Amino acid sequence: MNFRKFLTFSALICAGAFLLLALRFDSWPILQSFMSYSESVVGLNGESPLNWPRAFTLLSAFIGLGAIVLYFFAKNLSATRYGGIFAAYLVLVIVTITALIL
Repeated sequence: MNFRKFLTFSALICAGAFLLLALRFDSWPILQSFMSYSESVVGLNGESPLNWPRAFTLLSAFIGLGAIVLYFFAKNLSATRYGGIFAAYLVLVIVTITALIL
């Protein structure tokens, strides 16, 4: 398996895991308590908790679609450039999702 396929399939597995977290968030009380604990550690003890299912759903969609689009449209790039674009895209997705849920 080459580097591009490895990154793409790893991203799709992560997108599936985020989708599973979004769909099962209400039925897993340990996940809810972990997320509220992480909010309190960061200092976000506001009146309204963050919308974690929405964040997980958006992460799943952006990571999955971005990985597929990058895989099909970046065929002629070297592995280093492909990895760099992929890493920059992941950072952009994380910053965007963080801005959307705050």
